[in-house]
Amino acid sequence: MVVCVTLAAGRLRARTHIDRVDDESNADTRWRRNLLRHDIFPGLQKSLPQYRQHLCRTARLMADAADVLDEVARQDLLACWRDGGLDLSAWLALSPARQRLVLLEWLRQLSEPLPTPAALEEFQHQVITSQVTAHPALALTGYTLIRFAGKLLAIENLCRPLPESSVLPPLRQACSLDVFEWSGRLTLEWRPGGLAPEMLAAGAVLRPRVGGERLVLKVGRKPVKTLLQEHGMPPLLRQQWPLLYSLDDKLLAIPGVAVAADCQSSSLGLWPIWQSGVRSLGVGEGLA
Repeated sequence: MVVCVTLAAGRLRARTHIDRVDDESNADTRWRRNLLRHDIFPGLQKSLPQYRQHLCRTARLMADAADVLDEVARQDLLACWRDGGLDLSAWLALSPARQRLVLLEWLRQLSEPLPTPAALEEFQHQVITSQVTAHPALALTGYTLIRFAGKLLAIENLCRPLPESSVLPPLRQACSLDVFEWSGRLTLEWRPGGLAPEMLAAGAVLRPRVGGERLVLKVGRKPVKTLLQEHGMPPLLRQQWPLLYSLDDKLLAIPGVAVAADCQSSSLGLWPIWQSGVRSLGVGEGLA
């Protein structure tokens, strides 16, 4: 390849009468490329005349090995995938090396710059060894990996403030609705204790927490902050979790956590579930 390019360049100079210009830095062996060209490769050529063929063969084998590892990582990622995250028990069943490969493949699919090996191994160690009530996390550029509710999640790092409110259309049936300004998805499922359908028939509103909110329970009212803490939700998720209101400003539910007692159906109702930071294979936790 190099010989062909050199010959082609010589023919071009002959036709166009362009003077040859040599870069003086090409002779400076302080640069690694020149050290290899002038010192290392000539010595290899004398001792191992076939070294170029050996290097090419090794490169092809390494490329094949990398392709196999990528294929295994994609298969493991799909096998571990459940409801917007990695099933922790399935991930823990893999060998340590395959655990790391799954995380790296996941981040590649999210177009996320990869962490250093040391940072990835430390996160892996914390996920494996920390107590169940802990939420080890790995902060990255666009996402944060976090362990929560038996899963590994990738939560989007929001660079913008949460919207003051997002008006939803009438919701009378089980459905899923992507709410792009929240980078999430609201899902409604028929369950006992869910919202009476008439509560959502005219529409609803998603709003962020501002502090001081209380949800009606069977006995009294309880602060939303306390309900989220009792649910074991880590601070990172609590900061981004929306509240579901009626159009007349009544707090209906904390999606995935609790429904106002005075808004529940007497039989099956619409139970709201929120998935934060949803993308096609990768993000978000639906609390059920």
